[in-house]
Amino acid sequence: MVKRIIVIFTLCILCAGCWEKKELEEQAYVVVIGLDKADEKGKIIVTFQISNPQVGSVQKGDAGNESASEIVTFKATDLLTAREIANAFITRDISFNHMRNLVVSEELAKSDMLLRTIYSTLRERQLKRDIRLIVCKEEAKEFIRNNSPTFETRPHKYYQFMIRQVTDMGFSPTSTLHEYFLTAEGDADLFLSILATTKEESGSGDNEDEYKAGQIDKEGGNKTQIMGSAVFKEGKMIGTITAEETRLSYALNNTANILKMLVTYEDPIKKDYRVAARLMKTGETKVKMNLETKTPIIDVEVPFSLELLAIPSLVDYVQNKENQTLLKNSIEASLEKKTMKFIKQFQEEYKGQPFAWSLIARKHFLTLSEYKEYNWMKTFPKAKVNVKFNVDITEFGEELRTPNIPKIKD
Repeated sequence: MVKRIIVIFTLCILCAGCWEKKELEEQAYVVVIGLDKADEKGKIIVTFQISNPQVGSVQKGDAGNESASEIVTFKATDLLTAREIANAFITRDISFNHMRNLVVSEELAKSDMLLRTIYSTLRERQLKRDIRLIVCKEEAKEFIRNNSPTFETRPHKYYQFMIRQVTDMGFSPTSTLHEYFLTAEGDADLFLSILATTKEESGSGDNEDEYKAGQIDKEGGNKTQIMGSAVFKEGKMIGTITAEETRLSYALNNTANILKMLVTYEDPIKKDYRVAARLMKTGETKVKMNLETKTPIIDVEVPFSLELLAIPSLVDYVQNKENQTLLKNSIEASLEKKTMKFIKQFQEEYKGQPFAWSLIARKHFLTLSEYKEYNWMKTFPKAKVNVKFNVDITEFGEELRTPNIPKIKD
């Protein structure tokens, strides 16, 4: 008798995990959510891009000619009630467990609605804080429907691969909801979010990273461009910056994970050409602050190593040390000039900084109340900032010899 009870009890424990079991074909996974501002106060327009889990899986044979995803748009008061409403026209059980991308329109991001809308998502267990926040210039529903990548039919893979590429290169920030909330609640720094669009714009830059999303003049391929950043202050969007300025913000921020960046600089000897190089940050950015003076003074030093990759002018920067020093000084001067202009723009236009320098400023105060009384957000725009770049040319690619074009023609 005792053995029977033990067997029945053991079976009950082993089968407990299967009570809520659902087959794959019963699930509908939302992989992208779009949010737009509605005309009615207190309401938002929600767009769900729902992935078909059978397409691209081992059960593809059962899916036949089904689409890889379905996109639906409707009005709701918040994301959680939106999921319940969607059950009225989606046959499968809707899940947010695989949702990693939240797209919001620029119009909504610039309104007071965004912060209160996103805060309401924190109560839902299926929505994680590592969800990426993407700001698009058009309506989010239009952006999601216009995004039709050729190589990646599964939407979650497209966003995963595309955003990893642009963040690894520093063209756009990582911008998770966790970072958004921390920065908004800290009320001392500015937050940078991924900027994207499916619409072309005029005003393109001259070089590889002097663009914002939509400004790259191209033909063919997917319409979507992800480049540059949207600037947020106290949870509300206040402007945009280019990919080049996003990279500079990475260089000044010790909390950002900066990887290798491929960039070009004006050739100091033959100014019609540009040299291509791979830059890599070799240590922490040194930020020294003097907050005791009437005008705060901030001295910044950024260490970089540089690998020279292409020299279209064919000037010998490899074996000629004088030329090498000239190039090094020219790149350092260019970086310092652009960075000073960038910081001044943030001081005068945005009245804040996205470099997490408030974490360094806090160390200058004994108590939190003293720091709050100092009011770092209002003090930074008055500060005098000095920036110095230390660029160390370490490598020259695989070809060291500089070819002599006249001899080749002979």
